[in-house]
Amino acid sequence: MNIVKIKGIVASNIFLNGVAEWILNTYTVVRKKITGSYTKNKEDKIALKLLEEIMDKPINRIKYVDIGANHYRRGNNSYLFYERGARGILVEADPELCKRLRKHRREDIIVNAAIGGGIETVPFYILSLPTRSSMDKENVEKSVKEGLEIKQVIDIPCKNLNDLLNEYCFEPDYLSVDIEGMDFQALSMLDFTKHKIKVIIAERTDKENDKGESMDIYMKRQGYDVYKYLGSNVIYQLKRQRFVAENVK
Repeated sequence: MNIVKIKGIVASNIFLNGVAEWILNTYTVVRKKITGSYTKNKEDKIALKLLEEIMDKPINRIKYVDIGANHYRRGNNSYLFYERGARGILVEADPELCKRLRKHRREDIIVNAAIGGGIETVPFYILSLPTRSSMDKENVEKSVKEGLEIKQVIDIPCKNLNDLLNEYCFEPDYLSVDIEGMDFQALSMLDFTKHKIKVIIAERTDKENDKGESMDIYMKRQGYDVYKYLGSNVIYQLKRQRFVAENVK
């Protein structure tokens, strides 16, 4: 039995899930005290330090958008920012996870939706391991082969990322994307001529767009350099000259 299937069984059992949650939350608190980070590869800490270096504003004035927020704290790329006084928008497709986000991130804007384009709703697959739930059918089929079960399929609102930012009149400094294999697609929707986000974290992928570009090549064309690879994630930084030019305007 593989580790993914074991995690799914634990998550589906109320008692075992409660014990696992307690252990994981305790581990998260201990890890934060030791490393200063809530994430596995210190993505949040590195992104925060980078933003503090390139932006002339206190941390509590930094704005973020976290797509695929999932757990309000554990493994979350924006909780460290929230803890320091920054505020932003959290986008999460799973309605149960949104309930927790609303409870623990009261000063953030919580949006229960998927990020997409051209359609009003999209099927969302809730798996026996919530962290693997997704609207990407290919990713879901892979998880099922690894031993997870599809608990429910629900239709959720689908929002274009540009429309979301316009709806809330929100211009983020920091963007985190973690939507199980659809990160590149979400980034491809963003109007980079209008939104000059300083730091972006996304999950790496081998997929190419219809021009045959990898995610790194596409982001370079939009004015971003790879700052660092961290496990399955990559941090992009807006090229310094473009950031300076935007501030001069």
